[in-house]
Amino acid sequence: MGIRRFVIKTLLFASPLFLLIAVYGVLDVFKVLRYHDPYYVNGRPMGVVLNAGHVATMIFDHNREEQKYDSFIFGSSRSRTYEVADWKQHIGAEASCFHFDGNAEPLYGVWCKVKYIDRCGVNINNALFVVDGLLLSELTSRIGHLYRIPPMVEENGSYVTYHSTFIKSFLHPEFLVAYFDYLISGEVKPYMTTDFLLSGQYRTHEMLTNEARHEYRDSLIAIDRYYTPEIMALFENRQCPDSVAPVVVGEGQRAMLQEIADVFKRHNTCYRVVVSPLYDQIKMNPEDVKALDEIFGAENVFDFSGVSEFTSDYHNYYDDSHYRPNVAREVLNIAYGKKQETIQDNDE
Repeated sequence: MGIRRFVIKTLLFASPLFLLIAVYGVLDVFKVLRYHDPYYVNGRPMGVVLNAGHVATMIFDHNREEQKYDSFIFGSSRSRTYEVADWKQHIGAEASCFHFDGNAEPLYGVWCKVKYIDRCGVNINNALFVVDGLLLSELTSRIGHLYRIPPMVEENGSYVTYHSTFIKSFLHPEFLVAYFDYLISGEVKPYMTTDFLLSGQYRTHEMLTNEARHEYRDSLIAIDRYYTPEIMALFENRQCPDSVAPVVVGEGQRAMLQEIADVFKRHNTCYRVVVSPLYDQIKMNPEDVKALDEIFGAENVFDFSGVSEFTSDYHNYYDDSHYRPNVAREVLNIAYGKKQETIQDNDE
């Protein structure tokens, strides 16, 4: 009887946990348990922030045979501003393009994805590799459910470790309060956005290309309603025009970058490596640029870091970290040899 009473008490005590896990499984809160179509509902706030690398991988796997993807954009969220329609003007309208990005993507993530595409037997005819110092510096997967590299992409990825990360994040009290409040109210409230729990951002997402565009933000910029005092505060004291970043490309980075370049070489890939024009105006260390030149060929590497006409105007940015499609459009024009013209906001 003692054992029976203990089991009953244990089950009663654990029943709320079982209920929460059941909710997690049925609702697939982070959309990592099965394929979703769509992953984002256009015209509605994003709500629960998803692991962008997982979304990209699931869409790629689901559609690769039918779409016959052959052209890929790699990088962090900064790479999302390079729109497929603009890129096709340089690589050809027949290209089947796909954004294979990740949240705060490390070099390790790009390395995994390039090798994964190669293992899948998918051709890489064209590649756009968007880099910055932070991306190049990181040789492992970031910690946290938003940043974990999907185990199907890693050669020896652990599904247990991966999914336990999401379950732990779901069971965190701060997330549970925000999530159930969101479910009941249908609103993304300011406190919910702390530490990227949820997001009230609107964006347009194209499933087949995995392209995300900030058309709502651009519409506000067009009518001069975007750069509020809160947004402008993001730009204050963020520029260091006389600074040069420390060297980040060491032996580990060189090895990964060389493997990426080797895959491109085997695929006879037409590629460009772009160093992002970040608002901070910090110049990438010349030694790092030299390393990229040596590995990928100087003719394929374009360094837009530091002070430039791009970085001198906050209107070219959504925030202090992400530049807008008008900048990406001009970067492509330069990288693919089209004559540079005066930067104009083609979104307005």
